[in-house]
Amino acid sequence: MREIVMINLPRMKNAMHFNFHTEMLAIIKADETLSGKVSGQLQAYEHAFNAEQIAYSLSKKNFLTDEIAQGDKERDALYRMLQNGVKYSSKLEDAARRRACKVLAQAMKDYNIDVKAHLDEETGALTNLINDLRSKYLAEVTLLSLTDTVNLLYEANEKVRMAMRSRTGENGVKPVSAMGNARADTDKAYRALVKYLNACVTVEATSVYDEKINNMNAIIDHYNKVLKLKANLNPNEEDGTEEIPDPIAPGKPSESEGNTPGDGDESDGKTDGKAGESSGGNSGEEELPDPLA
Repeated sequence: MREIVMINLPRMKNAMHFNFHTEMLAIIKADETLSGKVSGQLQAYEHAFNAEQIAYSLSKKNFLTDEIAQGDKERDALYRMLQNGVKYSSKLEDAARRRACKVLAQAMKDYNIDVKAHLDEETGALTNLINDLRSKYLAEVTLLSLTDTVNLLYEANEKVRMAMRSRTGENGVKPVSAMGNARADTDKAYRALVKYLNACVTVEATSVYDEKINNMNAIIDHYNKVLKLKANLNPNEEDGTEEIPDPIAPGKPSESEGNTPGDGDESDGKTDGKAGESSGGNSGEEELPDPLA
């Protein structure tokens, strides 16, 4: 007659925690006698773990991140196209167009837009510049035949702005909080199942579940050894509900997103600028020549 031994679940990192419960559920569900005995507790356990699985997936990546990154690349290209259009117009012989070019060049210089900047910062600056280009400087934009470029830039910037707003709404609950709550619910349901099964084994004085309990204890023993090793290496570590990189954190995605150090979990790889480019300097733009100089 065997009983399921204890394990310190809060000490586990998210990936380890997820894997542990995946293995435990697989063992319990694979045996009809065992799963039938704890059917009520198993149902609650599965329900809680499914919620954890959803929280874990959402904590790794928000689906709107790719849409924002793609829209950001499009608007950056369009902004550079606008810059080049103004720069080209400065070389024209027509005095009226050269004056229009000077007005637009100064407006763009005043906004000092950096396409490598923090997403919120670039989005806000572009929104204001585009509003000016479509109203205050409409005559100059029309004269320089830049209307289509400005309209496309408006659409690309709105695409990013609305996706960012939607993503913020989806993440009203911080991923670390959602994941922590889901883990706690899963652990509670697991402990309830273990407590019930151990009580049944004791009261009924049966060995019918010994093989499965031995399998469960073997897994628990493995994880306990891993936790002990980690505790020896990091004695000051408190618990395993690690801070998850916030998918709505400002900044632009790097060109090659890497993994977060720790337990091997993937992350969005957000940085304060684009990979391989310096975040310093004014704007990363070419200096617009003075067309009337």
